[in-house]
Amino acid sequence: MASTKNTDDVTKLVSRRAIRALRKGYDAGQMAAMATAVLVREFPASEAYVTAIHDSLFMPHGEGQAPLLDELSGRERETALIPLLASQRAEMELAVHVYWGLMEGLNPDEIAGLLMVSGVYAGIGTQTVGLKVMSRVLVPLQQRYLESREMSDEDAAAHLQVGPVLMAMLAEFR
Repeated sequence: MASTKNTDDVTKLVSRRAIRALRKGYDAGQMAAMATAVLVREFPASEAYVTAIHDSLFMPHGEGQAPLLDELSGRERETALIPLLASQRAEMELAVHVYWGLMEGLNPDEIAGLLMVSGVYAGIGTQTVGLKVMSRVLVPLQQRYLESREMSDEDAAAHLQVGPVLMAMLAEFR
């Protein structure tokens, strides 16, 4: 059987170089703070709720105690959240976590595999929607990287930081 090159393969939409460059502009603390701030900004009355969730999972629970998720790496957290959000067809949230997963060390093949698992357990439509969301994240990330190559080093670094990348992504999914 003859092999054909699949130019639509979602795992090939962003280069390894682009991912490396984006990871240089990534700061986990800034990402978590921005994700929380976006939720609160959209509905200020949720601040106490959002803060309680954040504190219960990520802050120490007493003297000498570690946060509940202290032993869970960002990569492991995203490995759990991506299939969960895909199964709920929560497109904007899934988009954020596809980016977050890439920044925490997942590669496109692994993310696509997680979406396939979601499809197996939650229905093929879940996988289809998930792969479309993934594509809508990776294509602009690759474009952003290509744009950065035409900029000064300082401007390129700013262009690939969490803040501008996340804000552009949220605008795409609104």
